[in-house]
Amino acid sequence: MRMTLSIRFMLEQFEQLEALGFIRERAMRAAQVTQENCENPLHRISLDRMLNVFNHAENVIKDRNVGLNAGFKFRVAAYTKTGNIYGYCRNITHVIKTNAQYQQLAIDAGHISYEQKLDEQTRHIRHFMIFRPYIDNVQMYRHVIDSIAGAYCTTYRWLSWSSGQDILQVDLPYDAPADTSVHKRLFKCPVRFNQPYLRLEFSEKTMYHELTSHDPEKFSQLELHLNSLLKTTTLCNSLKTAVKMAMRAALNNGKIGTHIVAERMGKTWSVLRSELLESNLSYRELLETVRQDIFHECLEKDKPLSQIAQELGYNDQAAFSKAFKRWYGVSPRQWKAAYQIALMNQPGYTTLT
Repeated sequence: MRMTLSIRFMLEQFEQLEALGFIRERAMRAAQVTQENCENPLHRISLDRMLNVFNHAENVIKDRNVGLNAGFKFRVAAYTKTGNIYGYCRNITHVIKTNAQYQQLAIDAGHISYEQKLDEQTRHIRHFMIFRPYIDNVQMYRHVIDSIAGAYCTTYRWLSWSSGQDILQVDLPYDAPADTSVHKRLFKCPVRFNQPYLRLEFSEKTMYHELTSHDPEKFSQLELHLNSLLKTTTLCNSLKTAVKMAMRAALNNGKIGTHIVAERMGKTWSVLRSELLESNLSYRELLETVRQDIFHECLEKDKPLSQIAQELGYNDQAAFSKAFKRWYGVSPRQWKAAYQIALMNQPGYTTLT
């Protein structure tokens, strides 16, 4: 699944990183976004670009926990209407369910749920907010996972402070780093690593304690607004899916181009271009997304890089390498070598002899 975040959410991340010493101009270059992109509220960015920003920031400011430190600076109240609606919820249970409904407007990188579990020893009900990432290689995306975990912790602490109880435990889906002192300082509760997903545990009192900012009328007003945004996003996603399918078909046929893609959709390029502009979609970004998806599929089949370049519609290896370095900051060979090392380190990996 292709993971994205809204340009507004990315700009919030830029502000947090700038507070840590990674200036906005560097972040914009690492994310490959323009000022024009930043002024378009419906523009969305691949999560890979945010990962690239975090990786650059780690190298520049020498902070191995840059995602975590940035995440704990997040303030949901600053995220306008999408964030304000959480403050108007009845309680934390209501917040989690509302977050599951509208979270994709900010970042679409995982599935959120509220779950209860009976503790066999105490016979008490345990309460969890669970975020299941769509990410396969969570170790590679650790900074992104950290930023999400940090944002959730600060948000829920802000909302539930009047209950008098903190988050009980945090589970993280990646291996424990050599130094966990930053995790202990920021989370302020037991942290378990290498778990199946990101999970926060709350006390029963926290879950059902009424929020001091609860306002049913304001909640209903914002609910109408956010539902209309979701509808717009759904229509935009339908066009996006159709264009990407046409691009895949064109690449499979060995020829790619604006007029070829439009013709496969039964349109002229002029009509398709207008529809893309109206939906705030970029033909070039969609094509790069499709090419990156195909690259990963070819990589899993262990195809040689020369063949992958052809399947992505590049005339020569140099053009493919240039585009790839723009996507990931390294050459295809460097990326493939790192991928194979990560694959070999996975539990259960065996080599054929």
